[in-house]
Amino acid sequence: MSKRDLLDEGMIVFQETEYDEAIIGTTEDGRAVYDYILLVEAVSKSQGLTDQEAAEWVDYNMIRSLPYLPQDRRPIVIDMMEGVAVDTERHGSWMIGEDELMECSECTRLFPYRPGLEQEWNYCPNCGARMDKAGDE
Repeated sequence: MSKRDLLDEGMIVFQETEYDEAIIGTTEDGRAVYDYILLVEAVSKSQGLTDQEAAEWVDYNMIRSLPYLPQDRRPIVIDMMEGVAVDTERHGSWMIGEDELMECSECTRLFPYRPGLEQEWNYCPNCGARMDKAGDE
């Protein structure tokens, strides 16, 4: 039995079954939860890409598609890093786009946005920059 078989009918998942190994659970409201690193590894393996190429592919082709899915059913992609080291020398700000994505001003990594998230995340989970700069600095 695959992970996909255990999911609720009607749950939105990424189409390719090779990416099912990145599913790490579901939410109480019935949304699939994927681990970002496992998703990158699955894409790298299935498409023969380097980790960097796979990360760029995931960011461009998967993460960017999330805002176009129904908000109450879209999959959640999280980065399960074991403690991000906050870089005290690096300072940035969240740039919120009209496309429901927020971008780190330091590493330019995009994350799905929801109102208030920029206050909850006081550092970038990708590069560790403290988010304490004003948006125009």
